[in-house]
Amino acid sequence: MKLIISESEKNRILGMHNKVRNLLFEQTTITVGGITVTIPAGITVDPDYVEASKWIVGKYPPPKSEIGVWAQGNYAYTRYRNYQGNWMEIQSAGKKAMEHKGDGTSAPIHEGNWSWDGNKVIFSWMQSTANNWDKAKKWLLDLPNTEPDTFKQDTVESEGIWNDYEWARVQYKGDNPTTTHMDEADSRLEIMNNGKAQLHYYDSSQNDLIRYGRWKWDDSSNKVIFDWSYTKNSKGTISDSDTNKNSLTSGEKLMKVGSQGELVKWVQHLVTPDDSKDWGTGMGCHSDESKCDGKYGPKTKELVRNFQKVHDLHADGIVGSETARYMEDFETDEDEKSPNM
Repeated sequence: MKLIISESEKNRILGMHNKVRNLLFEQTTITVGGITVTIPAGITVDPDYVEASKWIVGKYPPPKSEIGVWAQGNYAYTRYRNYQGNWMEIQSAGKKAMEHKGDGTSAPIHEGNWSWDGNKVIFSWMQSTANNWDKAKKWLLDLPNTEPDTFKQDTVESEGIWNDYEWARVQYKGDNPTTTHMDEADSRLEIMNNGKAQLHYYDSSQNDLIRYGRWKWDDSSNKVIFDWSYTKNSKGTISDSDTNKNSLTSGEKLMKVGSQGELVKWVQHLVTPDDSKDWGTGMGCHSDESKCDGKYGPKTKELVRNFQKVHDLHADGIVGSETARYMEDFETDEDEKSPNM
């Protein structure tokens, strides 16, 4: 028996056959920003994945971004290089995301999820954890020139919002900053959505960090309040073996109660008065660094606070980069005034 069908019916059946083959056996392709990627059958592609990928490729054109399929073939990925040179990666299935170095050996820096809000990709580890973040961010970016801290909005990169990570910043540029401790010429003030804050020089090639702390939103004054008593714990404190002042002046490490060693002696001899009779920083310590005990205790902290107050520094009794740089300059000035020079 012979079955006779029309040409149109034949084409319809063939089309259905090809669709089934594509679904079960064939590979599919997606094109994003001119990049076409072949995705093997069986890989799940989240409905938001293509739109999220378009945003990434549009914002970070290749070679800063790339699309591919993981070697094991269980997901497609789109990723871009952030300002630190790490890959920010979204995966096609399960809204999984990670930040990694891309060297195949290092463990991921962050692992979490991604979401698409209709305008941009949001990584779970970048979401705000600080209260009133939107209010604080707007306040910072809208600072008028009449504010005591005459910072100005940084419009160079992302309109004041730093690259991938959600934090806001303003910069001060001027030849005649006021005497308030936050008005440093060519400096930048930043608040981050995790409640942290920092002030550092605009030129990152310099010894960058000036001070580090936390911020909070104050409803009564409708502005951000800073607490600079916090320090950058990740930088660590000096150890007995540290002798290079640059570890302090660069902001790499700091000095506080409990620190000890040769660098503590250097600080003690600068802050101890000539007539001091206090144990550890007593007579002779001011003129002879070797006679200081090198132990940063409560008395040394108080002497450092007095030094900071006299020289209009933030008086927290902690020797960070700003205080250390001032001490280094102070020591040089004193040497130049010495009759023995």
